[in-house]
Amino acid sequence: MIHCVCNNINTAKVDEAAYAGACSPKQVLAHHGKAFNCGQCRGSIAERLACHANTALMAEVSLIQDADLALAE
Repeated sequence: MIHCVCNNINTAKVDEAAYAGACSPKQVLAHHGKAFNCGQCRGSIAERLACHANTALMAEVSLIQDADLALAE
């Protein structure tokens, strides 16, 4: 999916920036050496970043639960 038409930022590029530590749409574009033009992509990029944040949080919760189970045994 194309998130930013002005800068040709697609889902793979948002994901790449997120894995590199980008936490905001501005950071995603900066990761790729770009800047906002019209700004209509901010919401779409932010939604994709939220998916990454939720996935990371769920992975962390799972690790904590696994550790708790191991301690209980």
